[in-house]
Amino acid sequence: MKTIDPELRSYAQMGMAAMLPGMEYALELMQRQINEIRESLSHLQQLDHTARNLPAKRQTKGWSDDPEERRAEMARRMQVARAKVKGQTLSDQRKREWQQMSPRKRKARLAAMAAGKNKSRKQHPAAHTQAAAA
Repeated sequence: MKTIDPELRSYAQMGMAAMLPGMEYALELMQRQINEIRESLSHLQQLDHTARNLPAKRQTKGWSDDPEERRAEMARRMQVARAKVKGQTLSDQRKREWQQMSPRKRKARLAAMAAGKNKSRKQHPAAHTQAAAA
């Protein structure tokens, strides 16, 4: 290992000793600033948390505001609940209904579904071409 000249060593010690008080003061300033930032952040987070708990407006939880749509949704939910009680699924019930339809009623129902699909495509043609391309 290399030996350091005693004079050089004393200059190094004096330089380090002179720097210590300034560095300690800088650390104190930084620590004060960090504490202020943490306090501000804590305050802002508490405000944000309380604002999040207050509802901005009435929440409908998936229910439409239109009375007709609510009525239809309630009827659908009641049908699902009745089917669950009977031990059937809604798809089983729909299959049975389809099988009980006459060929003429099936054809009419398919035509109505196709007409609705075509109407949707006429109203929003770009959406359907993008979906087909993907």
